[in-house]
Amino acid sequence: MVTLRTFTSRTSTQRDAAIERLRQELRRDFLATFTAINATASELEQVSGGPGPPGADGTNGTNGTNGTNGTNGTNGTNGTNGTNGTNGTNGADGAPIDVQSQLTSGAGTWTKPAWATATTPVQVILRGGGGGGGGGGTAQAAAWGGAAGGGGACVIAELLAGDLPGSVSWAVAAGGAGGVGADGSNGAVGNDGAQGSNGGNTRFGTLGYLVTAFGGGGGGWGNNAAVNQRGGGGGGSGGAGEQGSTAADIGGAGGAPNSASPLVSVGGGCGGQSGRSAASSGISAEFGGGGGAGRASTGVVAGLGGGSLRGGGGGGQGGCNSTTNILTTTNTKKTTNKITPGTGAAAGAAGANGTNGVSSSSGSMLRGGGGGGGGGGSNQIGGSGLFGFGGQGGDGGAGGGAGGGGGNGRSGLGSGASDSDGGNGGAGGVGSIYVITG
Repeated sequence: MVTLRTFTSRTSTQRDAAIERLRQELRRDFLATFTAINATASELEQVSGGPGPPGADGTNGTNGTNGTNGTNGTNGTNGTNGTNGTNGTNGADGAPIDVQSQLTSGAGTWTKPAWATATTPVQVILRGGGGGGGGGGTAQAAAWGGAAGGGGACVIAELLAGDLPGSVSWAVAAGGAGGVGADGSNGAVGNDGAQGSNGGNTRFGTLGYLVTAFGGGGGGWGNNAAVNQRGGGGGGSGGAGEQGSTAADIGGAGGAPNSASPLVSVGGGCGGQSGRSAASSGISAEFGGGGGAGRASTGVVAGLGGGSLRGGGGGGQGGCNSTTNILTTTNTKKTTNKITPGTGAAAGAAGANGTNGVSSSSGSMLRGGGGGGGGGGSNQIGGSGLFGFGGQGGDGGAGGGAGGGGGNGRSGLGSGASDSDGGNGGAGGVGSIYVITG
């Protein structure tokens, strides 16, 4: 046991020596105490019989820092397409329409469509036949060509299916035949050509619902003398065109209703008048047929064939020689309106045939046929073995076009004189019918 002492009144040497002695005493006491503790621990270990149970787990260490991100993986394959959606419902059907037609002459029948109701509209479009052109005359000194036929009328009727039976008969008109040109067998005296025939009427149904489109008149014949000849009048909504013939007035009347004066333009359903020598162009109609070109006694061109907006066009006059053996200009074509019913035909040169009028295009319900051009006349001076043929008038186009007049022939004397015939008039174009339901 170390006893603390108090150092007073000593020298430093004495003090240091005392401290050293104290330190050694403390070390000796510590060693003795440590030895005793070891001995006691050894005795206790022998008494307990071995080590005790494990101690409790230590606490977890702190988390380490996050590692760096890895690289992105490759893209996966595309998935399969989804199934198609269901189809939408069909739209409503459009309103039906039925078209029945005939563009050749003869009988036919319209049959009411099964789906038509009492109020379903039925539109009927008809055209009458065109008149034929007159045949050209022949003579040794001078002769005249034939006048032209008139065009067929166009008529449009609006009906209801409930007003009509299950079927309705119709008849499409033929065009008028052209007049035959005069033969030259009578030598110096000559012969007249034949008058052109009238075009027929096109009809739909019978009384009660009869609809009719009237034909054009045939053209007057070519003479072997200085006489006026009328062209055929155009067909009208109420009557056929007048057939051309000799008259003081060369204006053939159009079909009823018509104008009192051939110089007055005729509209609506009126038939066109035939041309006059004073007319610089043919007189036109709207639904009526165009008038054919007439011919003056002087042999000069009386006028152009009349045009029509929807009916057939009038034909052109046949060529005529004058008393001085100079061929006059023949009609070149019918007049043209803003809506032309077909192309007018060019006239023939001396002794040549006029070209045919152009038909209304297949399936065209708006336009009638064009008129045929007049045949060219002969200006051959008649003499021994000398003669000339008249050209044939052009046919009218299908859809009511009128035939052109035949050109004049010139008779000779002696051998071959009988061959100097006048030209035949052109045939009128057939009519047409369209019935549109819906």
